[in-house]
Amino acid sequence: MKRGYATNPDNTTLLSALVDFYIRQGNAGRALQICTARLDKRPDEVFTHALMGKIYESQGNYSKSETAYTAAIDLQPAWQLPHNRLARLYLIQGQTKQAVERLENAIAEDATNIAAHQTLAALYVATQDYDNTCRVYEDALEVNPTLWIAANNLAFLISEYSDGDSGLDKALELAKKANDLRPEDPAILDSLG
Repeated sequence: MKRGYATNPDNTTLLSALVDFYIRQGNAGRALQICTARLDKRPDEVFTHALMGKIYESQGNYSKSETAYTAAIDLQPAWQLPHNRLARLYLIQGQTKQAVERLENAIAEDATNIAAHQTLAALYVATQDYDNTCRVYEDALEVNPTLWIAANNLAFLISEYSDGDSGLDKALELAKKANDLRPEDPAILDSLG
C-alpha cells in the first residue's frame, strides 16, 4: 500500500487506505504527516481535509477535527461525508444542539444544499425528533422534487407517526413518487408495503 501510494500519489483511494492503515496501527502521526504534506501542495483538496478530520478524531482531538471537517465543508458544501462526520463529532461530545445549529445555518445559507438537509434529517431521526425530520424532508423536496430518498423517508415517517387516513394518503402519494423516481428499489418497495 505504501509503495502503491508512493508511485501513484494522486490516487485518493490509496491515500484513504493508507491513512486508515496508519490509524489502525496507532500511528496517526504518520497519517497526519502524509496529509499535511499533501495539503502543502494542494491546500484546497477537500478530500484531504476530510481525512485530516478523521485522523484528528481518531486521536480524540475534536477541536482540530472540527476545523478540518469545516474546511472540507467550506470547500465543497454539497459533499455529504464531512457534514455527516461533523455531526457525529458533535454527537460524540454530547453537543447535539451545535450539530443542529450548524446544519440549519448551512441550509439557511444555501437552501439547495441537499447534503446538509440529509444529514440534518438523519440527526433528527437519531434524536427521535420526527416533526423536525419531516420538516427537513419537506423542505428538501421543495428544493429538489426529484429527491427520491427524501420522498421515501418522509413517506415512512408519516406512515409510522401520523394519525388518521389523511396522513396515510400522503405517505402513499410520497412512496409512489419515490417509486416513480427509482423503480424497484427495495427500500421504496418496503415503504409502499
